[in-house]
Amino acid sequence: MLKEIIISITVVISILLLNWYLQDYTKKSTLEINSQLEELKNKLKDKDEKSIEENIKQVKENWSKQYSILAMFIEHDELEKVETDLVNIDGYIEIKDYDKGINEVNKSIFSLNHIAEKYDFSLINIF
Repeated sequence: MLKEIIISITVVISILLLNWYLQDYTKKSTLEINSQLEELKNKLKDKDEKSIEENIKQVKENWSKQYSILAMFIEHDELEKVETDLVNIDGYIEIKDYDKGINEVNKSIFSLNHIAEKYDFSLINIF
């Protein structure tokens, strides 16, 4: 009987620790990409073409690194929304339609914030 209780407690603690780690990783990665997107938005407002190209390249590289890890424990539909927004941003930058690019950046930021909130361990998400 004692053996089963110890095993059960160990499993519960392991699940909670893993959840805490994944939640922390999700928050850090979304915050990092969000800060890059905010920087991109400011450059789009300034219409600084050279730095816009460099910044979108950094965002896409960082996203591809984060995507491979986030895809292990987050719904793919949520991640695909961000992926689609990034492709749209890149398209608008190519045709130099920076106003629509800013709109897509805002959508990406919203989607990333939604992912972080959705997988946050809180009472709202439990019930």
